Amino acid sequence: MDKKDMELLIEAEDAINNMDRVLVQLTSMGHSDGMFNKLDNVYEVIMNNSHEYYQKAKKENNDKIESLFYYIMNNQELLAKDRADILLTGSVKIE
Repeated sequence: MDKKDMELLIEAEDAINNMDRVLVQLTSMGHSDGMFNKLDNVYEVIMNNSHEYYQKAKKENNDKIESLFYYIMNNQELLAKDRADILLTGSVKIE
């Protein structure tokens, strides 16, 4: 996957997370609790196309790497293009 496609997916995931916050406020349920749970597939596609270091989280059931991946994904203080670069290059790792 190229960087621009990853950036677009991260922007979509950001929008899903923002929508989820509103859904929880209005209904006390997020998108995963109802008929929109397939939106979680965006997260899975990002994980599956990230650097092999982050993919280890799922393959090896590594909670520390998965937590790092989740932090990078949800850190909206970083631009989507910067998060895409990190996730594609594996430049941020746990020592």
